[in-house]
Amino acid sequence: MRPCLAATVLCASLIFGEPSQGWAQTVPSKLPSGAEAGRDLSQPDLAMPSGKAGSISVPGAAAVEVPAGAAEASFVLKTFEVEGATAFSTDELMPLYRDMLGKTITIADAFQVAANIERKYRNAGYVISRVVVPPQEVTDGVFKVRVIEGFISDIVVQEDVGPVSAAIKRLLNPLIGKTPITVEEMERRLLLANDLAGMSVRATLKPSENTPGGSEMLVEADRDAMSGTVSIDNRNSPYSGNAQGLGLVQFNSFGSHADQLGIQTQLSSPIERSWSISANYQGMYSDDGLMLGLSSSYGRSRPGRELDALDVNSVVIAERAIATYPVIRSRLQNLRISGEYEYRSIDTDVLDSAFNRDRLHIARAGISYDLTDSFQGITAVRATIHRGLDILNATEKDDPLASRSDASGSFTKGTIDLTRVQQVTQTVSLLATATGQYAVTPLLASEEMALGGANYGRGFDNNEFSGDNGWATSLEVRYSPDLPAVFPNGVQFYSFVDTGQVWDIDDNVSHERTSASSFGGGIRVNILENLYASAEVAKGFRKPTSDSSTKPQAFFTLSAKF
Repeated sequence: MRPCLAATVLCASLIFGEPSQGWAQTVPSKLPSGAEAGRDLSQPDLAMPSGKAGSISVPGAAAVEVPAGAAEASFVLKTFEVEGATAFSTDELMPLYRDMLGKTITIADAFQVAANIERKYRNAGYVISRVVVPPQEVTDGVFKVRVIEGFISDIVVQEDVGPVSAAIKRLLNPLIGKTPITVEEMERRLLLANDLAGMSVRATLKPSENTPGGSEMLVEADRDAMSGTVSIDNRNSPYSGNAQGLGLVQFNSFGSHADQLGIQTQLSSPIERSWSISANYQGMYSDDGLMLGLSSSYGRSRPGRELDALDVNSVVIAERAIATYPVIRSRLQNLRISGEYEYRSIDTDVLDSAFNRDRLHIARAGISYDLTDSFQGITAVRATIHRGLDILNATEKDDPLASRSDASGSFTKGTIDLTRVQQVTQTVSLLATATGQYAVTPLLASEEMALGGANYGRGFDNNEFSGDNGWATSLEVRYSPDLPAVFPNGVQFYSFVDTGQVWDIDDNVSHERTSASSFGGGIRVNILENLYASAEVAKGFRKPTSDSSTKPQAFFTLSAKF
């Protein structure tokens, strides 16, 4: 028993006599996993691919016009001169005309070589580069063509979207004057502009009237100034009540850094069981998509059920700073790196006495990658290294108020998350996910891996099982029929199976593992354009336990976006 609780129970026994004996037996050495505060802070969302994608309208390529009579005029080709080409060397272009050297060809044949050079440029992504045949007298077998390697001469944001126009221009301005420019370079920066909060950005290229070889990029931008979500579900831990509600409002791209401010609150039913409020900020602070963010959250909980008599009260405070940089940004693949610092404070009292006092300073470094392949599927992966820092009063090992007696705020762990979305037919798709965590030393409660909830262990209560190390997998089969008469806005039926294990690091035991599996199915319905509902039935199985089977559970979600 923890010293503070022992003192509390002793005082109670001195004042009230024998009843404290019963109290002492009901006070746990640690709280049930689902009742421990701060767990959701360390549980990441599934790794998912990047979302929005803008569009680029490029003018069609004008074929090199062959003059009349070119098929009849012939000459012996000795030299084929290509002027203005920097994207390709002479050796790279020579295969297009090598077989003609020293042979008699027509003017039409030479024009076809010019067209093939332009096609090579376009196939390599230089979509606004052109090849022209200048006026010339073909003498001594020399034929000349000129490559006009295209570039962006100006960028015009056509709509007034406020201060965020400056952020859009910072992203797109590096395209100006770059010769030659590829569609991939334009695509990257346009996609980054679409990644700005609440923004939808499209671009059209048109030949410049004043700059030879230049093109103007006309940018159309729309801003959703405010967005939000409200939802209610019964996925919370039963210690936190029988349902929970969430409200989120975001103010999007209101400043010159595409600044976004979000405020979120989460409430349980009854509200005294659990509530939290958080605020987050992010903005773009480079012309290449570097995002910096800050977040702050405050939450309180008073778990019920058998813990109600113990008057358990918890307060969780978390502060984060994060930086994210897009190394690769394209329609088909994306690679991002991130760095993060978090301070976390978790205080839990039992019977008005200190029970837990966890203090963590955590540095994280992560990498995420997603790929859209030719098999009608998308794969996403995220890997993160977490390092607990022994600074600024971080919880020390053997601290009597630590949530785990053998753990401290100084730790190292790695996590990995995998997601595969696979389209099978027009109406059938698969969602396969996996996650894992490996820790070098024992962890405080909020850093453990937990099973139970909407992602893994769906047949169990939220965060029902936990451990220092663990893994889990899930497979969901989805069927999305077209039933406009019954579900005009869309419907999806699904079934799933998941399994996982968690275990602790402890030299004194045999590393016994808790295994949890579940299966079930449900339905997701778009009631209206921005109103969604889901219902699910799931059954879980746990080992080791005397009764490995749990009762089936029913879950619901109702959410709206605005």
